[in-house]
Formats: sequence, C-alpha cells, structure tokens
Amino acid sequence: MLPQNPDYEEIEITTEVKFHTGFDENFYTSQLEEDIKKFLSPWAYEETNGINFGVTFHRSRIIEYLEQLEYVDFLQDFVVKHRPNAQTKYAEKVNVLPSSPKAILVSAKKHHVTSVQSKCGNPIPKANTKCLQ
Repeated sequence: MLPQNPDYEEIEITTEVKFHTGFDENFYTSQLEEDIKKFLSPWAYEETNGINFGVTFHRSRIIEYLEQLEYVDFLQDFVVKHRPNAQTKYAEKVNVLPSSPKAILVSAKKHHVTSVQSKCGNPIPKANTKCLQ
C-alpha cells in the first residue's frame, strides 16, 4: 500500500479582544493572530513538534490558552469555524474533530481579530436624586 498524504482541515478563529493597558492595539492584534496560528499548528513553527493525527481542538481550551497571554485582558464573541476541505464552507463548531483518520487540523492562513474597548470602564450614570417639591 502506498503512503497517502494527509488531508489538511482548517480552523478559523473570529474574536474581539480587549488588550491590557499599555499594549499597542495594532501590534498586538497581529501578534494575537500569530499566536493563534502557533497554537493550532505548533509543528509549523518548531522543528521539535511533530504532526499529530487525531487531535481535537476544544473551543474552551483555545480561549483558555489565549486569555493566558500577557497582553490579553479578555476575549468576547469568540467563534471557532472548521472547514474539512477547500470545496466546503467554514462551519461554526464548539469542538473541532478531524473528519477522517488521515486528516490533520491546521490553522487557517487568516483569522479575524478585532480590538475592542472595554464597556466595563464606563461609569454608570447616577439617577437624578433631586427632590421634587
């Protein structure tokens, strides 16, 4: 039997991110996208990491990893999409599993990361406490 090439199935992330104070939004938006790629396809960045078949990516584990990065305050509207092959569209998933034993989950070339400002920092307007007479 001849060896077969693996099928590469892409994972695409869309999220809004609030960075910690002092971290440049433009630079760290790009850095977060790069860190997503490294998490999803570590073997593409380090020679020591081998390609693993049968790996499942859980949405919660991806979020946990990204929120541990020193420059990330929080993530919101986090969406994970999976595309089993180039002929299909991305489909939203909570857990991404390879569609076959010869498939490898890989990072999409582009992720959609948007920097947002915290809505939590805005003071709540006080009600008018003036007494009516």
